[in-house]
Amino acid sequence: MCAMPESSPADMLSAFQEIACRSLSRYDFSSKAKIAELSYSENITYLVEDIEIGRRAVLRVSRPGYHTRAELDAEALWVQSIRQDSVITVPLPIKGRTGTSFKR
Repeated sequence: MCAMPESSPADMLSAFQEIACRSLSRYDFSSKAKIAELSYSENITYLVEDIEIGRRAVLRVSRPGYHTRAELDAEALWVQSIRQDSVITVPLPIKGRTGTSFKR
C-alpha cells in the first residue's frame, strides 16, 4: 500500500489537481480542457469541460492505495450491470487512448 506523505489539505488538493490536469492527455481531451473540483472525500472528482471538442465528463482521482485495481475493475462491471439491467441511467467509464479506463 502506498502512503500519502504528510502535507496540508491545500497541498493535497494542489497535488490532486496537478494529477488531474496531467491525466487529461491520456484521454481524448484537447489542450483547452478545463477542470473544476466537484467533490473531495475518499476520492476527488472533477468536472472536465472541453469547449473545443464539445465534451463534458467527470474525472475521478483516487487516493494512492485506497482501491486495488481489482476493486476498480469490479466497480466498473457493477456500473455496466446497473446500466444494462435496470432503468437507472448511469454514465459508463471512458476508455483512454490505451483502451483502458483506469490510469496510474
